[in-house]
Amino acid sequence: MSIVVEQFAEVEIPPTLVRLRAHAAMVRALADELDRATPSPDSAPRKDLRPALAEQLAEELARLGCRMLECATVIRLLAADSDRTEA
Repeated sequence: MSIVVEQFAEVEIPPTLVRLRAHAAMVRALADELDRATPSPDSAPRKDLRPALAEQLAEELARLGCRMLECATVIRLLAADSDRTEA
């Protein structure tokens, strides 16, 4: 479990947020690899856009979007719970 310090108090980060961060890093690495493997627009005509890599990136972006929605839900629920306990 990851922990951050917020105004001198430790706060646990929900596992969904930890997984989102790891998944985002993986998607960034795939995007970098696709960028490296794909010729620049100014170079020779495009022949090979690395379709398998592009397909993998598309799938991982879709998964990342799902994780982002999941995290948004968790954050909202945590905020609502915090509001109820403070009231």
